[in-house]
Amino acid sequence: MAGVRVARTTSRMRRTSLLLSFIFFSACGDGGGSVNGAAARFFLPTEDAKPNVVNPTIQIGADGRIHLLYAAYAGGDAYYATCEGACDAARDFSLVRLTTEGTVSNAMLTLDAGGAPHVLMSTYQHVYYARCVGDCGDTSGWTVSMILDGTVDLEVTGQAFALTPDGRPRFVMHSYRAVSYTHLTLPTSDLV
Repeated sequence: MAGVRVARTTSRMRRTSLLLSFIFFSACGDGGGSVNGAAARFFLPTEDAKPNVVNPTIQIGADGRIHLLYAAYAGGDAYYATCEGACDAARDFSLVRLTTEGTVSNAMLTLDAGGAPHVLMSTYQHVYYARCVGDCGDTSGWTVSMILDGTVDLEVTGQAFALTPDGRPRFVMHSYRAVSYTHLTLPTSDLV
């Protein structure tokens, strides 16, 4: 009977963990992520409120630094986390909250030639471009700009974000419905 009870509990725990949408980071191999021969697993870092997060993206810089980006499940914002060296626990990561208006439906991360992260975030209302201009592990090291408001029926989905060789951001927008391009006005910034 005890074996059956354990099996039921395990099944219930699996369903619960799927419903909560928590994301685990698993570090393994010879890169310092191994703890007593087993992979180190932990929840991705967030602020004290511990919101659920979705759609994580990872990039590894040429210097070995780990860059993570993941959106809050609801209510807006995304999280950028970075770590160098032994990334065995959430406390090893520096965390930055990238603030948006509206739930982030897609968050994309890319690194420039110097290893600095650039982020494109699409909400159901706006598109935001963020880039690290200082200490990437601190909020003050980032600029976050709304580059498109919600007046167009275009979307940014998938991994439709890249940098040109000289570091200028480019992204693809699309629509599932007929679109009038007379309303589309792009800002004259480093995106153009």
